[in-house]
Amino acid sequence: MRIRFAIVTIWSVANYLTWGLMAFVLADYYFTGPSIFLVMFWANLGASAAGLVVPAFIDKIDMRNYTLISFSGAVLSFIPVLGYVLTGVHSADLFYAMAFENLFFITMTWFVRTIYEPELFPTEHRGLLIGAARAIAMSTYTISTYATAAFAEWAFVVYGMMFQGFGLAAALWWRYKGYDVRMKTLESLSGTEVRPVPIYQ
Repeated sequence: MRIRFAIVTIWSVANYLTWGLMAFVLADYYFTGPSIFLVMFWANLGASAAGLVVPAFIDKIDMRNYTLISFSGAVLSFIPVLGYVLTGVHSADLFYAMAFENLFFITMTWFVRTIYEPELFPTEHRGLLIGAARAIAMSTYTISTYATAAFAEWAFVVYGMMFQGFGLAAALWWRYKGYDVRMKTLESLSGTEVRPVPIYQ
């Protein structure tokens, strides 16, 4: 159970610390006034798009593969943002597109966390462990707000990529050591010990 708790906590921290980076942090370096609300609009549109697209296929693939795809996409979505910052490009349309793409994939990773949370913990400990994982993530976010106050733009991008990278590392571990939770009942999953499962099951 400790391994499962650590995995879910890593995913929670990755979610909370990167969710608003494009719309609520980086946007302030490039936009003022009403333009910032447009960034928020496109970022939230990306999140909404994920909510429409993901249900169409999530039950059709191994949840471990979905997890790996989600965190891989989230890490990769920061690469064009880093290029934007380092090259000094100033294009509102490009920034809107990157905000859309970034939050699309981060929303996919958010689904990972919320799907796994109730399914990896036994009933008698479920509330406590989910609450603890979220409390760690929220506390880390609070500390991060002060610790990153003097960050430059590129540092925020690397910071976001790094935490999604931690999520990706946990997803890789789960892909090879965890198990598929797709279409399983809570009773059949919550007490299951982490065990290796063949990749091509």
